Amino acid sequence: MFDYGAAGSQRDLISVSGSLTLNGGGINLYQGTGGTAQLTTPGKYTLFTYNNALGGAVGNLSILNQVPGDFYVFG
Repeated sequence: MFDYGAAGSQRDLISVSGSLTLNGGGINLYQGTGGTAQLTTPGKYTLFTYNNALGGAVGNLSILNQVPGDFYVFG
């Protein structure tokens, strides 16, 4: 679960000090801090940072609570 507020506000982020391996998983995106409202603000959001190699593939991830008509890309 990731919480995202208005532009410039605090956002959830997973920071990995080594390599990051993506073997699969689903992500829920929510508006605000601790709420259950779907994220509806368009934009680019950083979910993960890492210092070394990326293993697996971003195609192994999915958004579980997609807003109908919105488009999601991991890159």
